[in-house]
Amino acid sequence: MPKKLKDIENENKNKPLEKKKEPIIPSAIDVQIRVKTKAEQMKAQLEAQPKVSILIPLEKGEKKGAVQPFTLNGYRFTVPKGMMTQVPEQVAQMISERFNVELEVKSQSIENRDKEIKEALNA
Repeated sequence: MPKKLKDIENENKNKPLEKKKEPIIPSAIDVQIRVKTKAEQMKAQLEAQPKVSILIPLEKGEKKGAVQPFTLNGYRFTVPKGMMTQVPEQVAQMISERFNVELEVKSQSIENRDKEIKEALNA
């Protein structure tokens, strides 16, 4: 025997309403916590590494006390310029790669100039 409309309505009244699941959107605070956590993880990883001595030279016009900031996976640190400093191996490698790229770019720009300009630049 087919159900009557009243019977169906009564059955539905007794059932709990299903809530729609809304997508979870991370708040700014959640994102900051995750970023902070990544930075803290990076800091711990760097602190566990063996340290090596490096020297970042002062650039023309810079005074003693200048620093070079670096950020690695959200962890920010500064390296003093013009003095030998102990840094984690990974940091030293990153700094070395950066300066090697800069030197390569400078040397290529000098190689592309005519002889008189090269001599003036190298003097």
